[in-house]
Amino acid sequence: MSSQLAAQLYTVRDFTKTPADIAQTMKKVKGLGYDAVQCSALGPIDPHELKNIVDGEGLTICATHTSYERMRDEPQAVIDEHQLWNCKHAAIGG
Repeated sequence: MSSQLAAQLYTVRDFTKTPADIAQTMKKVKGLGYDAVQCSALGPIDPHELKNIVDGEGLTICATHTSYERMRDEPQAVIDEHQLWNCKHAAIGG
C-alpha cells in the first residue's frame, strides 16, 4: 500500500472562490511542493476547467468532498466528474 501527501484545500477556501482564484492557489500549492490536492469548498468551476488547471500545474485530485444532497440528487454527475479527474475517493463534506 502506498501513501500520498496532498494539500487539503478546505484550509485555503478563502482563496478558491473563483476559477482565477483556484488557478492561482493551485500554482501556489504546487510551488509548496505538493503533487496532489483534496478538493473541498471550491467556488463554482466547470469540471473540465478544474481538470485543465490541475493538469497544467502537474497536480492530481486524489480526493474530494461533495455535499450529501449532490451525491443523493446527482450521483451520475459526481461519478462522471471523478472519472474525468481520475479521482477514486469522493466523501461527503461536513
